[in-house]
Amino acid sequence: MFYLATGTWHGYGDGRLIHTLTGDARYPIAVVAGLVGCAAGFAGARFLFATLIATMPSPDSGPGPGRRRLAAALLAIAAATAVNVALDLGELHLRPNPVYAVTMQPERDRAVARELAAWQRAQPEAGEAEREAQKRVLVAEHRDFPFLWLLGASLIVAIVVGAARSPQVPERRLAPRPVIVACLAAVISTVTVIAIDASFH
Repeated sequence: MFYLATGTWHGYGDGRLIHTLTGDARYPIAVVAGLVGCAAGFAGARFLFATLIATMPSPDSGPGPGRRRLAAALLAIAAATAVNVALDLGELHLRPNPVYAVTMQPERDRAVARELAAWQRAQPEAGEAEREAQKRVLVAEHRDFPFLWLLGASLIVAIVVGAARSPQVPERRLAPRPVIVACLAAVISTVTVIAIDASFH
């Protein structure tokens, strides 16, 4: 929902088509999608965070068990986030895709590039300093409301509030089987995506 909302507002990614077709209606569409995303983040954190903490091991030394489990859960979340970010950035570095790069550009950046190119064609004698000055003018003209950052902050707040209101559950231990099944599902889905992507190249 975050991707849908910000892509619709700023005109990038899969939201670019909605951005183009809906005109000014894209703003309420993006706001509604953002609210749904925040509600989902709150609900997910509220119903899952305490369960995640309850599955964390509790060492014998250090602060109280609750704090130790909380620290372990936050560490697990940070590790999972780091792995996903590393995989995404690694793929973009190892397999650069010009089409993807252009698709993920906000409409504002594409508009600035188009108008700057048109200005250069009309001003072939202009130097680099004049070009940079004109680019700054165009960037200022196409300045966009920072909806992405506002929604990102709101989503983080919603998740934190949901986690804080997550009802406590008794300590529980995960059996090895569901952990193994989850890992296998992740590996199979990743390999499947790679195979599908490779079949189109």
